[in-house]
Amino acid sequence: MEEFKNILWEQYKIQVRDKRGRFSYLHPDREKAISERSLGTAFSKEELLSKIGKELKKSNQPRYQNDPLAIFSYPTNLRLVIDLQKCVKAQQNVAYARKVKISNLQQMAETLIFLQENQFDSLEQLQHESDTISKQIDNLSDQKNNLQDQIADLNKKIHYLGQYHVNKKYFSSMLKSGNKADYRKTHSDKIAQYDEARNFLKSVYPDSDYPDLNQLKNQRKQILTDYKSLNSDIHDLYKQNQKLKIVSHNSQELLSHKQVISRENLHL
Repeated sequence: MEEFKNILWEQYKIQVRDKRGRFSYLHPDREKAISERSLGTAFSKEELLSKIGKELKKSNQPRYQNDPLAIFSYPTNLRLVIDLQKCVKAQQNVAYARKVKISNLQQMAETLIFLQENQFDSLEQLQHESDTISKQIDNLSDQKNNLQDQIADLNKKIHYLGQYHVNKKYFSSMLKSGNKADYRKTHSDKIAQYDEARNFLKSVYPDSDYPDLNQLKNQRKQILTDYKSLNSDIHDLYKQNQKLKIVSHNSQELLSHKQVISRENLHL
């Protein structure tokens, strides 16, 4: 759980708060934290602890029964390998430098396993896959923006259609009133809202009857479902792309170390 909190903070600057067994998440662009209830059950403390427990059980199973290098692979998320030459803290603290070296070995092993499992054998392949995913993200983002426009349009129609039906009775009563001027004056706000809604609906539906309010709400509900699905797909693709970038960075570090060793052997 502490690792989960640290990842959110280090990578996204999101602070996790634990109050009376409930989580809330403070985004750097917000002043008020978002409760786990608002985000959904997947973000609750209980659900996260359950998922972490399951992953820990899986991590105890060796991925390569016959691979002697499997001992160097730890069940952890892929992270960027740290360049010790550029790490000021590592230069100043021997114990920290040793810890970084061990972490780098773990990440190098994780990177090699990822490359083997996904059958990547060149940096060009990694870049091509990353570019492909980026295009997919752009395509899905365009679809998402289109759905956002549809939702905004439906919200406006639903708003004015509701306003039209709620205030229609005042307009009908005015037509039946013996003194229309007095009635309009007494109920000016309601009749003004009716006129506003009717003018909008006429501009949108000039040659047809107004749609059913429940029909529009069901249509919006379906689009919202599609929108959430797209959002989830984009999030998954983004995570995949981030992992590919980390693997690409670590692979370049691996090649760099290999070249250094080769030069040293040549010198000897």
